[in-house]
Amino acid sequence: MMKRGTLGVAAAAAMTVLVPMTATADGSNPAAPMMEKSAAPYIFLRGDIAHLEGMTLKSDKSTRDAHFRLSSYDSKEMAAASVAYAALVAADTPAFANTIEKKTKKRRDKQAFVEELNANPAMVRDLDGAQEAIDAILTVFAKDATRIEQLGDRYIDQAYQLQKLSWASKKLPTDGMTRVRSAAEWSASRRWPVMSALPASKSKAGNTRPNLGAEAMWNNDWSTIAADANLDPKANVMVTKALVLGTRYALGDITPSHLASFGTSKKTDRCMNSAKLMMNQCMAATRNAYEEAFCIGTHGLHDVSRCVGWPSSSGKAK
Repeated sequence: MMKRGTLGVAAAAAMTVLVPMTATADGSNPAAPMMEKSAAPYIFLRGDIAHLEGMTLKSDKSTRDAHFRLSSYDSKEMAAASVAYAALVAADTPAFANTIEKKTKKRRDKQAFVEELNANPAMVRDLDGAQEAIDAILTVFAKDATRIEQLGDRYIDQAYQLQKLSWASKKLPTDGMTRVRSAAEWSASRRWPVMSALPASKSKAGNTRPNLGAEAMWNNDWSTIAADANLDPKANVMVTKALVLGTRYALGDITPSHLASFGTSKKTDRCMNSAKLMMNQCMAATRNAYEEAFCIGTHGLHDVSRCVGWPSSSGKAK
C-alpha cells in the first residue's frame, strides 16, 4: 500500500504528454449576446464542479468522468471567459452601472462618453463605482477558487481512503497514455449545454444590466464560501480590461474586435494550460483509481483553483 508521503510518485514519474487542443467550448444559443457566449466556458466549468461535488467515487468510472470533464477546457477560451464573466459582474455592480447611466442619459453626453472611452479605455478606472466593481470581481474569483480548492482537498483525502478498497487499488485495464488519449477524444466531441440569454434589463438611457442573480450558475454567489480577496498587482491589467468590456456591454457597444483586444489574460491562459498538462502527465503515470483521484485533486482541481483565483490572490498555492 502506498503511504501518504509517496502518493505523488505517479506525477513525478510521468513523461511529457502532448494533448490535442480541445474543441471550442461554445454550446451557446446563437441568439445569446456576444459577451455571454464568451463567458460561457467559465459557467460550464462551474457546472462541472457542481457535478463532481455531487458524485461519490465508487468505481474507476467516477475518476474517468472527472478526468474527462476537467481536461476538456481550452486554456485560451478559459482566459477569455474569465475576463468576459468579470465584465458581466462589473456591468451588474449597482454603483458602476449607475455611473454609466448618469453619464449617458443624454444623447450628446453618451456620444462624448463613448468618444472618451475609445480614446482612453483606461478612463474606466476613474469612474465612480469602479472600485466597487473591482471588489465584486475579486470577491467572485476568491469564492469560486475556494470552492474548487475545497473539492480538490476532498479528492485528495478520498485518494488516501481509497487505498483501502480493492476496486480502487487494483490495476486499471488500460494504461495511462491510453486513458489520456481517450480524454482528449472525449473533449473533442463533447456536447456542451445550450446556453440561453440572460434575463438582462434595460435602463431609461438604454443601458444593459445582465441580472446575473436571476440565474443560479451565473450568480455572483454561486459559491457561498467566505474567502479573502486581495488584488494581485499583476491583475490590474485584467480587471481594467473587464471594466472596459463591462462598460461596452452596458452601452450595447461590444464588438468582436473589443473582445479580441480586451478579452485576454496571458496569466490565466498559461495557468490553465499548465494545469491540464500536469494533470495529464500525472494521469499517464497512474496504475489504479486512487492514484487517479490524487491527480484529479492536485492538478484538475487545486491547480485550476489557482487559475481562477490568482487575480484575488486566492486558490491553492503551490
